[in-house]
Amino acid sequence: MRHNKSLSTTVLSLIVSVIFIFGGLAVFSVITLMYSVDDAKAINASGSLRMRSYQLIFLANSGSSVVDRKIAEFEEILYSDELGKARSWYNPGSTHAQYDQVIASWHQMKLYAMNGNSRAYVNEVRQFVDEIDMLVDMLENQAEKKILLLLATQLLGLLTVMAMGFLLMRAVGRRVLRPLHQLEEAALSISRRKFTLDLPESEYHELQTLSDTFKETAAELEALYSNLEQQVEEKTRELEQANAGLLFLYQTSLWFHRDRLGADSMLQALERLQKHTGAHGVTLAIDGRSDLTMALGDPSRNSPISTTEPLVFEHERLGTLALIGHHPLPPQMLHNFAIIVARAVLLDRASQQRERLTLMEERGTIARELHDSMGQVLAYMKIQTSLLKRAIAAGNRELRDQAMEEIVSGTNQAYQQLRELLSTFRLTISEQDLRASLEQMLEQLEARTESQLLLDYHLNTPSLSPQQHVHLLQLSREAVLNAIKHSGADTITLSALSTDDGRIELSVCDTGVGIENLKERENHFGIGIMHERARKLGGELQFISNSGGGLCVKVTFRPQEDDKHE
Repeated sequence: MRHNKSLSTTVLSLIVSVIFIFGGLAVFSVITLMYSVDDAKAINASGSLRMRSYQLIFLANSGSSVVDRKIAEFEEILYSDELGKARSWYNPGSTHAQYDQVIASWHQMKLYAMNGNSRAYVNEVRQFVDEIDMLVDMLENQAEKKILLLLATQLLGLLTVMAMGFLLMRAVGRRVLRPLHQLEEAALSISRRKFTLDLPESEYHELQTLSDTFKETAAELEALYSNLEQQVEEKTRELEQANAGLLFLYQTSLWFHRDRLGADSMLQALERLQKHTGAHGVTLAIDGRSDLTMALGDPSRNSPISTTEPLVFEHERLGTLALIGHHPLPPQMLHNFAIIVARAVLLDRASQQRERLTLMEERGTIARELHDSMGQVLAYMKIQTSLLKRAIAAGNRELRDQAMEEIVSGTNQAYQQLRELLSTFRLTISEQDLRASLEQMLEQLEARTESQLLLDYHLNTPSLSPQQHVHLLQLSREAVLNAIKHSGADTITLSALSTDDGRIELSVCDTGVGIENLKERENHFGIGIMHERARKLGGELQFISNSGGGLCVKVTFRPQEDDKHE
């Protein structure tokens, strides 16, 4: 279809046509009115001629001056412009002839009147008046025809305009409004993301341009939305893959933290990696860890190595991880997995190192405790042995017996110290929590006494080194044992609390004989060991008398400061 019509030109042409029709009707009406203006005057004038014709009958014998004046008035009306238009081109020939007939008859009637021949005038006046009446009738008919013509013309113009308006409305509705409504529906369809448009061809190039533009826009939007949907789907798949990868890495990290690193846990982690990535095979080599060097799947298959990732953590290379498969695998996920494996290896190495250090530290603690406790007893027994030798050599029986008693007492004391030391070490190794260690220690000592042993514990989760832990247990055990042996108390209370300045205050209070009993034993080497332990804790041992009777042994120190006092 050729779209060579212009809608604006067509509308303008129709408007101009309507204007021309209305203009023509107006001009025709004006012209018709112009030619009808004097019709009434002509009819009135012709009608007055009849009356004046009868007046001349009575004036025919009245005198020439009166007759002449009336004749002049009659002729003035007869030859007036209003009646003269009866000869105009727009009046029919019968009207012209009738007007001429009236003029001709008037000439004869004028002679009768001027000659005073009233009889002849009377005989002819009736016919003359009939001729005038016929002229009046013709003028009236002609005026009526003009009015009817004007009415018919106006009616025809109105019908023409109505017909044109109806046709214009139909044409506008079919050729303009319907395409516009279709364009509106197309716009709504586009807003509802329906880009398949059924727009008909239009003979007007403006509407066709709009239709073509809508189709092109819909096609572009459809392509754009399709592309966006593909991008959204791709991003969704990428996010799902990333989420699955993060979940896999998170679960792997939890897996390594939950179990101790070994061949079984590493094998299960590699199996999870192979399942997650869909690789044909997985190989892992850890430097210095033959138990963690392993391979899964079938690495010998004709598949290229898709990805090889070194196990590096904090610039230390620990080994190599390789995935075998036909399809490229996400390198970032493999890199993160390698970091998790490397970190797990380093943490396992650090854990083993800590265990070795802890073992060495416990051995050192045992050695120091044996030296501090048993060393003094053995030194004392060595002195008594020397005294015994001198007494035997001198033959001094009293000194010999005294030295032997001291040696026996020292041996018993050494045996007792060894048992208590071993009990303390068992508490330390099996239970690192200070409260639990103190409770277990008091539970063991309850079997040795009828006194009530109480624990008043108000420490804010102290952080103690192994040396402080052992010193504190030994000190509290020695203080409780002394109270059991020498105080005769009904109640012995072991208190542990935190001070406002962050220090630990340990005290053993009894309701026994009090400080006087201490003065009798102040030179005993067990008291000296307690002072030495307090010094190693970074505190000072104090013996304070209770206001209600009894004795309190108190030591105050700051945690993690024992290294300064070893």
